[in-house]
Parts: sequence; C-alpha cells; structure tokens
Amino acid sequence: MNKPICALFFIFLALQTSIGQIIFYDSDPKIETEEFIHLGKESFSIVDSIRHFGINTRKAEIYTIGQDRYLLVDGTFDVFKWTNGKWNNLYKGIFFGYNFWSKKFIIDGKIYSYGGYGYWNSHGQVIQFLPNRDEWELVEIYPELPFGLASMQNKQLVIYTPDSTIQVNIKDKSFKSKALFTHDFKDIDITRKFTLELKNFTIFHGMVPNFLIDKKDGILYESKLSPFQYLETSLEKGLVQVRADSIYCYTPEFKVLAAYNASNEFQFYKSVDSKPESHGLSKSDYFTIIIGSGLFLGFVFIYLRKKVKTDQFSTEIERNKDIDHPIGLKLLSFDHDDLSQDELDEIFEINHILSPESKRFRRSQLIKEINQAYKMQFDSDLISRLQDPTDKRKYIYKIDRKA
Repeated sequence: MNKPICALFFIFLALQTSIGQIIFYDSDPKIETEEFIHLGKESFSIVDSIRHFGINTRKAEIYTIGQDRYLLVDGTFDVFKWTNGKWNNLYKGIFFGYNFWSKKFIIDGKIYSYGGYGYWNSHGQVIQFLPNRDEWELVEIYPELPFGLASMQNKQLVIYTPDSTIQVNIKDKSFKSKALFTHDFKDIDITRKFTLELKNFTIFHGMVPNFLIDKKDGILYESKLSPFQYLETSLEKGLVQVRADSIYCYTPEFKVLAAYNASNEFQFYKSVDSKPESHGLSKSDYFTIIIGSGLFLGFVFIYLRKKVKTDQFSTEIERNKDIDHPIGLKLLSFDHDDLSQDELDEIFEINHILSPESKRFRRSQLIKEINQAYKMQFDSDLISRLQDPTDKRKYIYKIDRKA
C-alpha cells in the first residue's frame, strides 16, 4: 500500500471512530432507556457528520419543548427535530461558523441563541428560530450586547461580564445592567466553559475555576475544587442528561459514569458576589494621600494649560483624518446623511446576497466594525439606526458628520 492510499485509509478510519458531545435536557415523562440510547446514537451520528464536513463543533444540545425534541449543534444554525426515530433538519439556510460557543435557550416554546464566536470575532447578538420560515431572525436589541457567560433566570437572559451583570428581557427587547462584584473575568476563557441549565442552578464547567449560579437570588459562586468530578469527562466525550437539578454522566457507550444533584455539590462553591475585606487606613495615610494628590493635580493643571495652545491646531487636523475603514470612507463621501436600508446595503456591497438572514448578519457586523473604527478617533458612532418616520415598519440609517 503506497503512502497516499495509506494516509487516506487512516483519515477514513479516524472519521469513522470520532464522536461528539451531547447535552440532553430531559423532562417528564422520563424517556425510556431504549429510546434514550437510540436518540443518543442518532445525535452522535449528526455531530460526527458535521465534524467530518469540517466544522469543529464541540457540543450539541437536545431540548424538550412540549412533546417535541430539538437538536442544536454548536457552530451551525441547524435545528433538527426528532421525527419518527430520526433527526430532521428544519433549517434551510446555508449560513454557519458564526456562533461557536453560543448560548441556546428556550422562552415560551421558542428557540433562541445568544452570542458566539466566529470569523475571528465575538458578538453578543440574539437570534430567534422561526419554524414557519425555517430560518433564524435577528432580535433587534440596541446597542448590541457584549459576549459573556449567560444564564436563564425567570425567562430573562442574564449575562455576566468582567464589570457588570446584564438582565435582558427578550420579549421587550430591552436590558438593564448593574455593577458586578469584584471578581475579575478578564482571564476567564469563555470558550473553555460548558454551560448547563438546571431547574434552580446554572453551571459553568470546564477549566478551574468553575462557577455556579443560584437562580433564586442570582448570586454567582466559584469553586477551585472539582465538583461534579466525572462531568468534564462526559462533556469532552460522551453524553450528559439533565433532569431538574440532577445530572447523569454517560460514556459514548451509554454506561453511567456518575449521577449528581446540584444541591449536594453546592457545598464545594463559595460566593464571589461580595467586596473584598477592607484593611483600613490611618489618619496619617489619608493626610499623605490628600497632599500628594493635590500636588499631582497642580502639576497636571500647569502642564495641560501650556499644552492646550500647542495642541489646538493639531487637534483640528487629527479630527479630520480619515477613519481606518474603507467602507467608512465611502459613507463619509456619500452626498446625504439619511440612508435607506437598500442604499446602505449597496454601499456595503451586500445587496447581491439573497438570504435575508445572511444579509442582516453581515450588515450588523459591518455597522459594528465601522462604528468601532470611528469611535477610536471621534468618540461617537458613525452610523445610527432610527425608525423611518414615514413608515414605522422600516428603518433609516443616519450618518453622523458632526464629529
């Protein structure tokens, strides 16, 4: 056997033996063992086929809505429905690769997805699957949400970022945020955390530290130990079944590794929703700080007063520099400030895209990129979206040239 044929043989063998990871959200009545194994095998087959296609997905989730079950594979927009003992893909589009590590969730029987990573960029967009159209639609929440760890609490999406907690009302398309505790998330790799939604808890599990949210009060808990010891094994290669607050871990051969109840594992976590202890300062320390701050501010004031005159002209020149985005330059050269959606799509060169959802995603990403580039020089957005006063069903896009 020559080398090329030998290499192809081993590639084929690897493709035949690879396997994915499944998280199954079960509900009453409990699924029968025979059906459970059949469901699992068919799910592994779907994940493997997608990975063989070249999409490096690491998880798939099965959700139960009423009497129906749906399989959502990470990194794709596929929505499979369990019908007559096999998975049937409802999604008819061709878009993929934009939502790795996205947060899937269900509200009032509707399927949503939040955030994700793809094409070298992360985003916090929320999309909803429309079964009557077999495609996803962007849920218009403005400004765009940040990408973070997310939990479902009382039909609200709660996002945890390095500096705030954001409560998102999907129905009203609104959100409110509050300052987070002192925990630093900047070094937490979200793509290394699996999210499990239980009845009363949300678990973020992966590389330590692991996190747990108590849904009754929204408090975040942290553990540097190894609660749910065998959970990571099943999440990396196997199947995890979730029922209420119970977690069952299986091997790819459907052998039970372990069973847990989150209430029992709660003892291994400690709250991080609190400020660090204050050690206090003496009166002399305060006096030194005040004097030092006063002297520093005095020097700064004198320096800035001298510098402001020499900077006046250079500031004007700087503010008139072109922004670092070619499409942004095209917008600035356009002859009017209020653009229709069709005009904007023509400038963005996406008017040839036939799929409405693909066009919406591309338009949203370009607006985000251009506004980020514009803010670096002018501290404001170049493009803002407003309702068309003549037709409330449509939007116009205003170009800000005042900066």
